[in-house]
Amino acid sequence: MHELNRLTAFYKATVYSYEQTESLLFSWKSNKLKFDVPIGNGLTVKQPHYYKTKKGARTEVRKNLSEVVFVRVLSSLEVFLVDLIRMPS
Repeated sequence: MHELNRLTAFYKATVYSYEQTESLLFSWKSNKLKFDVPIGNGLTVKQPHYYKTKKGARTEVRKNLSEVVFVRVLSSLEVFLVDLIRMPS
């Protein structure tokens, strides 16, 4: 169960970071934000090296994330079941 909680936390944190990056790029596209210019409190937003902003790309990235997490869940379940079978009676 601990592994499933860690995977859930990983999934939620990754989706949050995707949403923050999309929001940042949307602000940049609508000319509300300039990269490499101080925005306040001494913070500077650096331009991302690679991140597609098209809607299809966003869906694909989230689909890939879901697939990775699903595979990890299946792996965890497999390890749990193997350990369960190997336990002495």
